[in-house]
Amino acid sequence: MILKMLVRIQQGQLFFVLLINLPYLCPMEKEFVTYEIASELKNLGFNERCYGCFSHLDNRELRTSRVYTNGVSENIAAPIFSQAFRWFEENYSYFVDIKTDTTPNEILGFDYTIKSWKFPPMYFDFFKDKREGNIEVINKMIEMAKKEKQKETLIELMDNDKDLDK
Repeated sequence: MILKMLVRIQQGQLFFVLLINLPYLCPMEKEFVTYEIASELKNLGFNERCYGCFSHLDNRELRTSRVYTNGVSENIAAPIFSQAFRWFEENYSYFVDIKTDTTPNEILGFDYTIKSWKFPPMYFDFFKDKREGNIEVINKMIEMAKKEKQKETLIELMDNDKDLDK
């Protein structure tokens, strides 16, 4: 674990700030989307504040030392899964239900449903690993969002052609 102590004097008061490198503190990395998903989300317009980013300098290494956005730098903001799900809700009206399959003594796995007013429910049955299920469902929503953007672009082009014909 990497710990650093920073001492500051501000207006006559002494402050001690403990800096902790979070990846060494707990295995939070599994809560963040993959580099590939973060990159696709950025291409779709994701620009939310995130507690992680993938560094272009460190071979796509996940960094979690401050708050990041998809701005000018080459780094890519890395949301946690729940943040990505919420972004799809707010921007595309894609809602995800996760059902946990259990017995009285253990968790067996997870079932996912993507819902929207735009299409009938889509079911993803049984993932033993929740991270694996999250990744597959988000990849499907990325695919659907890309198709939706393509459709919007085609409609816009067709509307422009109609305007030119007048």
